[in-house]
Amino acid sequence: MALSDEIREQRKSLKGKGLRAQLVWFWDYYRWQTVLVILGAVMIGSTAYSIATRKPEAASVIFLNVEDEAAMMENDAVTERMAEAAGIDLSKESVTLDMMSRITPGGARDQAEMAAQEKIFAYVAAKDLDVLAADAYNFESYVRAGAFADLRTVFSEEELAAFGSNLYYVERASLDGGQEELAAEESAAGSEAESAGGDSTTESAAETGDAGEAAAAGEDAAENPAYVFGALSPEAEAAAESEKVGVFELPDPADMEDPVPVGIMLNEAPYADEFSLYRDTAGLVGVLTTSEHTAAAAGIIGFLWGGPAQ
Repeated sequence: MALSDEIREQRKSLKGKGLRAQLVWFWDYYRWQTVLVILGAVMIGSTAYSIATRKPEAASVIFLNVEDEAAMMENDAVTERMAEAAGIDLSKESVTLDMMSRITPGGARDQAEMAAQEKIFAYVAAKDLDVLAADAYNFESYVRAGAFADLRTVFSEEELAAFGSNLYYVERASLDGGQEELAAEESAAGSEAESAGGDSTTESAAETGDAGEAAAAGEDAAENPAYVFGALSPEAEAAAESEKVGVFELPDPADMEDPVPVGIMLNEAPYADEFSLYRDTAGLVGVLTTSEHTAAAAGIIGFLWGGPAQ
C-alpha cells in the first residue's frame, strides 16, 4: 500500500476519536517536518531581530601586543569608559575593542599572528579601523605603510601641544610614499573582489591559488627567521630590544624638512598605565588614514591621557 493510501486510511479511522487521538496521529507522521519548520522560523526570527537591533559602529580600536595583564581585562569595562570619553552612547552605537591580538616584533611566529596581521590590513583597507596602538617596532612598520593620518587633522593645535614631547613624527615625503603604496594595495584588493564574479573555472583557479598561498604561508611560518627551534632568533631579539623603554627614541622633528605627527607615545599616559597597556615596551597610538570616525578616535586617545571620562 502506498504511503498516501495508508495516511488516508489512518485519517478515516480517526473520525470520531477526538482531538487527542488526532494530535497523536499528527505527531507520529509529521513530527520531524514540524520540528524543522519551527527551527526554521526561529532562525529567521533571530536573524531578523539581529538585523533590526544592530547598532551602527561608532569606533573600532585595536591595541596590539599589550601586556598580558591588559589582554586579560574585561573588554566591556574598558569599552564603556572609552565610549564615555568619546561621547559615544553605547545604547545607540557600538565600539569594537581588540586587546588580544599579537604580532611578534621581527615577524609573525605562527598562524594566529599571521591572521592578526592580515586582519589589521583588511580592516584598514575596508575603512573598518579607526585607532591602532602597538609596540614601537610594529607601529613603525605601519607608519612605513602610510597607515596613519596626520594628527593635525584630528586634534587642534592646542590639543596636540598637550601631548608634549610624546609625539611621533615622520618625514612627509616618506609618509606620502607609504600612502600611495597603501592606496595601490586597496585598489588591487577592490579589483580582486570585482573579478570574483567570474565563471566557475576562474573561481576554481582562485581557490587553488588561495590554497597554494595558504600552504606557502604555513611553510613560511614554520621557517620564520624570527624563530629558531621555538626561540627568538638574534634578529627578533634585536627587534624586541630596540623597542624597550629607555632604548627606543622618538624621531627628532628637527632633523626633518617637513615633519608630520602621526603617533603619540603612550607610556606616560595615565590611563594607558592604569590599564597596563605598555610598560617595559614603548607603545604608540595613531589614527588610521581611512578612519571615518576621527572625532571618536580623538576622544578615545584623549581619554588615555586623562580626558573627559574620569
